[in-house]
Amino acid sequence: MYALVDVSNYQKVVTSDASLGIEEAVRRYLNENTTIDSSNEINKSIQIIEINTDVIDGITYYYIVIITYFLKVLEKELVKEALAAREFAYTPYSHFSVGAALLCKSGKIFRGCNIESASYTPTNCAERTAFFKAVSEGEREFSAIAVVGGPSEAPPVDFCFPCGVCRQVIAEFCSRDFKIYIAKNTEEIKEYSLDDILPYAFTEKDLYK
Repeated sequence: MYALVDVSNYQKVVTSDASLGIEEAVRRYLNENTTIDSSNEINKSIQIIEINTDVIDGITYYYIVIITYFLKVLEKELVKEALAAREFAYTPYSHFSVGAALLCKSGKIFRGCNIESASYTPTNCAERTAFFKAVSEGEREFSAIAVVGGPSEAPPVDFCFPCGVCRQVIAEFCSRDFKIYIAKNTEEIKEYSLDDILPYAFTEKDLYK
């Protein structure tokens, strides 16, 4: 049994198998809980610095750092997921399809697409679809989102940014350094933080001023 928790710069891997090395524990976790299904890809990309090791009641706790190169691989995987999500967009009125892929700190990825309504107002954006799916499944902490979009009949040819409402939803759940990947494809990706795209968000603290 192994799990990856508190996924950020500092991460904790827990395994009940004392013979299971730290790298193997992390690779197994990533194979099971991310869209990267190639062990070779993980072997090439992941580099681990062991911070500390504790054994308590037969359970081994590894405190580690996974360096940025792995995140760069995951960035492309998130874009792939967003492109796949875009295929399910329901856009009979605008004919503009958007896909999003949201990475939770648990390691799970939730897809979202835009869904339109003839009365327009109930229309939901891809980014909010992904967030609402994740929150409805109990997720509350998030690391990054990838967004792609463009006219429905063709692959994206330009960068598509979240609308203002979606930016506010992101601000509700995410830190100011939350990663936002805006892409045309897996090779053309721009990286922003929440602070970059919404420097003056309305948040909970504004309710109590």
